[in-house]
Amino acid sequence: MKHKSIVAFCLMLVLLSSGSELFCQSIGLVKIRRSEQVITVGGPDADIQGFTSGAIQIALDAIKERGGGTVRLNPGLYDIIAPVRLTDNITLAGSGESTVLRKCDGFKTSFIVDADWGMLKATVKDVSGFRTGMGIQLFDSKHNSGWDVTTAVITDIQDNVIYFDNRTCNDYLASLDGTITNSCSIVEAVGAENVKIADLVIEGNKNTNDYINGCRGGGIYIHKSVNCVVENVTVNEFNGDSFSIASWGGNVTLSDIAVTGATTNTFGSSALYIQTDGNVTLNRVLAISNAGGLDGAYVINNNPGKSSTVTVTESYFLNNAGSGLEVDSNGTVTIRDVQALANNTSYGVKIQNNWDTAASTVNVSDSVFVSNGDGLGDDGLYIES
Repeated sequence: MKHKSIVAFCLMLVLLSSGSELFCQSIGLVKIRRSEQVITVGGPDADIQGFTSGAIQIALDAIKERGGGTVRLNPGLYDIIAPVRLTDNITLAGSGESTVLRKCDGFKTSFIVDADWGMLKATVKDVSGFRTGMGIQLFDSKHNSGWDVTTAVITDIQDNVIYFDNRTCNDYLASLDGTITNSCSIVEAVGAENVKIADLVIEGNKNTNDYINGCRGGGIYIHKSVNCVVENVTVNEFNGDSFSIASWGGNVTLSDIAVTGATTNTFGSSALYIQTDGNVTLNRVLAISNAGGLDGAYVINNNPGKSSTVTVTESYFLNNAGSGLEVDSNGTVTIRDVQALANNTSYGVKIQNNWDTAASTVNVSDSVFVSNGDGLGDDGLYIES
């Protein structure tokens, strides 16, 4: 009898709990509903009136405190001295071609004291071209590529000492041409989730800016982030990878993207670089006249134990110094309605599988490959699956 009483009591508690939940749902108390959070930037009618990277960053920091939302950039020319940094659940949206983010003119100087590993300052010869809030990179002739370069933002300048917000990752020696430049990304998301960048133009101003490698920067730089979307964005004349996206563990979707006039000093890099073990979708991508050995676009699955799906549609790769498009994947690759024309030193489209796992599945349809390669045997379309 005692056992039956306990069972009956438990059932009564469950029913009361369920009834309470249903009651809460009926009167709308289950979840607070909030309106979309939007902060506008640029012009007298905007929430933040400035046309600078600092103004954009103020808006991004404010929307972060609200739990995420949209920072909307009004038409105008924005002066970019540092990367604008996106965090979780944020959309950075311009007003189309009339919203232009232009990198400021470049400046560099040399160290007069070694900048050792782990430091947050550098003593330099000339600080005249730097100012607080500016993006920088540090290197010497031994540590001048890949992850050996340090990137940061200046936090203060006192006399000829520059202070910054990210510790140096190497010993940079004055005797080995230790250098600091103001080269930096334009828009970046690092360690973020659910990020969207849309409806704007980036002018990289490469003629006055030093090169920054794709491990540390890009016109659009997305690193260790998941669920990233880039739509209707054009990057022109950036001295490095126009798009550098290492979205480990997440899907990447790029639509209505244009990349022109990028350059690099490392043969085999790309204007549009994507590395992820998630699915990749490129729709209406335009990659034209990217120089210095650059492929128009390069997509790589960085986890040999997981298959990604790579889909490229309605895209155009013209007159790039390397291949038009290269895909390295052990998953399913779909190429549809793609044109690869006059890409200079390699393939129009190259699809390969460098992982010792199952062969990839490749589907190609309604596509054109003309006048690619340097006449030394390279092909319009190369498949090795």
